[in-house]
Amino acid sequence: MTKKQRRPLTNENDSPEMRRVIAWCSSHSLPIRRVSDHQIKVGAFNFWPSKASWNLDHSPQKKTGGEAAFRKAVLKWWSEAI
Repeated sequence: MTKKQRRPLTNENDSPEMRRVIAWCSSHSLPIRRVSDHQIKVGAFNFWPSKASWNLDHSPQKKTGGEAAFRKAVLKWWSEAI
């Protein structure tokens, strides 16, 4: 069985929001990966920058508060994880 290939973290058609959140995650050395053209994943957090919505794995309800709330939740999780 071959290992599933990961998507590149950035692409030329990224929105400014996507570029900003990828740069922020990278600057904090967060474990980030690209799930789709419109979604990134950091740990158990899923984020859609263009829609400014996010959720946690196994939690279908999207969270409010946009990018700021996503950043706050991720930083809290990361500070507890390291």
